[in-house]
Amino acid sequence: TTLRARLGWDDYRFGGDYPYDVAEAGDPLDRVVQHDVAHGRWWSGELQLAGSHGAHRLVAGADFRHATTAEQTSRLVETDETLLSTSSPYDNASVYLQDEWALAAGASLYAGLRYDHYRSFGDNLTPRCGLITHPNARTTAKLLYGGAFRAPNVYELFYGDGVSQKANPDLGPEQVRTWEVVVERE
Repeated sequence: TTLRARLGWDDYRFGGDYPYDVAEAGDPLDRVVQHDVAHGRWWSGELQLAGSHGAHRLVAGADFRHATTAEQTSRLVETDETLLSTSSPYDNASVYLQDEWALAAGASLYAGLRYDHYRSFGDNLTPRCGLITHPNARTTAKLLYGGAFRAPNVYELFYGDGVSQKANPDLGPEQVRTWEVVVERE
């Protein structure tokens, strides 16, 4: 049995100047400089317990992220006009469980489930399972099914400067379900 714990504190800062030509086609150059700044700070952590019991290897865990700062600003340098100023801290947490079951003849069955909770998007449950066999020493065959979930980040949701792109606060999470058949031969 193994227990793994991780705790982190992250600080991200970004700044950039972007020149744009806002002149109409055929008119002389009319350049403006847009100054963007982003700042994020967050706590994150994970706790994972893994162990074997007979023909089963179980993995259970939980993780979280709590953003204390998620700020974005954009302004025009020449006029000091503010184009964007957002602050959107966020929280998310998840728990997961996976069982790897060793079957006869070198085959394994994997089954897992992950539950995510995002303060801004709610709950999501994603499954994962797979059957892996080794017909001979040089060949592996896999039948896999899985789901995944990704919530949009604060840039994708809220960055809209009126010059190069629009914010989309109604953007929803991405979800995918996949089936795969894989045959590998060494």
